[in-house]
Amino acid sequence: MIKNFTTEKFTPLVLIFSLIILIISVTSFLNYQNSEIKTKELSQSDYLPTLNGNCYYSISEIQEWLNQENIENYRFIYIDELYDETQIEINNIKCFGKISGSSISQNENINNIGNRVDLIVYPTLILSHILLVFLIGSYKHRSFVIDKKYLSILLLFILFINSFTKYKIYFDSFSWVISLLLVYYSKDVSSSKKYLQYFICFLFAVNPKNILLIVLIVIYFLNFDFKSFKFQYFYFSSLLVYLGSRISDLSYSLRFNNDHYVWIASAMRMDYLNVSEYVAFWDHKGPIILIVYFLLIKLFGISNIWIGISISYLALIILVAFLSERILINYFGKHPLIYLSISILTLILTLDPNLGLLKFDTRYIGSVLILIGLYYFLVKNNLCLATLFLFLATFTVASFVISQIFISLFIFVNSRFSKKAFLDLLKYNSYWLVIATFYLYITRQLYEFYILNILQSRIRIYKFLLLPKSSNR
Repeated sequence: MIKNFTTEKFTPLVLIFSLIILIISVTSFLNYQNSEIKTKELSQSDYLPTLNGNCYYSISEIQEWLNQENIENYRFIYIDELYDETQIEINNIKCFGKISGSSISQNENINNIGNRVDLIVYPTLILSHILLVFLIGSYKHRSFVIDKKYLSILLLFILFINSFTKYKIYFDSFSWVISLLLVYYSKDVSSSKKYLQYFICFLFAVNPKNILLIVLIVIYFLNFDFKSFKFQYFYFSSLLVYLGSRISDLSYSLRFNNDHYVWIASAMRMDYLNVSEYVAFWDHKGPIILIVYFLLIKLFGISNIWIGISISYLALIILVAFLSERILINYFGKHPLIYLSISILTLILTLDPNLGLLKFDTRYIGSVLILIGLYYFLVKNNLCLATLFLFLATFTVASFVISQIFISLFIFVNSRFSKKAFLDLLKYNSYWLVIATFYLYITRQLYEFYILNILQSRIRIYKFLLLPKSSNR
């Protein structure tokens, strides 16, 4: 056993502990350098010690002083809970684990402290620093060789520190990039697992949660490939965990778009005044969007409407991911790029930086309906349901009629100009048109629908065609 022992195997972990020892040494040196100031300030009881900007004190030192002075109304807040990363100096080693600021003016007299004292604390370590040292320590024979066991031990150690100790390791925005490299260079790991782990790293980039690191570790020790049910189970389970963690955040991000307020107000009029869609609002949109918002108000109530919109938005993303997977697998077989593409699409649709671009509106719902229609045609070969969902997309916003026409032409051409396919398309679309017309008629909205969706579209097309002629005169 001793003969088989090589220090080379343990180089990454040795470097990690060396980093921790280095930080402790630097901290001890700084404490010694500032010991005179700290002794002087902590021995008096007239004013608060220097808390803002200098990072002199640890949590325990200030907590002991506050308790000694009978100041009970205080709390510690980690800096990442107040500011985004652009305002946090992640390389400011002297502040690691120290108090960097407070809600009270510098050296304020304790007699003037009326409200609660908020003490801002820097994290103890930065995740990207730890992972980078681990990556460098894994460089062997002109390449990086990552041992999944040691990486798993490291991640479990990080999770233990964050969950069960007073210390905090900050998950910064660079850590997911290094995580991708660690996964890429992991030895004895199948491509199936790596692609699934890439997806987890992407999710971690948007929403760094402990659960995602746990999933990353679990994948290392499972036995599956792309063709197995286990892969799909863990992929979509990870997707559900990620999207579930985004409900609260997106319920705020969706408020940046003013269109949502219009739909909510109109749906409230439908509910409280018991009126139809085109009485509640006046816009060149189909009634589908108002029906959806009306059902959301009935289901969640106005007090929880933003949570309801967020859940509905994310539920449609899950549906889009599932349908996209089914369609692509049906034509290209199971391939890792399929899941990577779906992962990127999921991230684009849920990123907070989009803010006002995130919309639960007619085009979003209509696009999902078109995808459902394509799924029923391409996978299920069910022309009846395919035309139904394509028609519903047009009934959501009239401009989708162009998509409906081109997809219908594709179906006709794909059938090699089959007379039966043409007649089926004509028959099914006629059914849906009659049903929609009947619905508008019995709800007394047929005239309004014609004015807003058909007549206005004709006027816009007419103006567009005349515009070049008028400009040449």
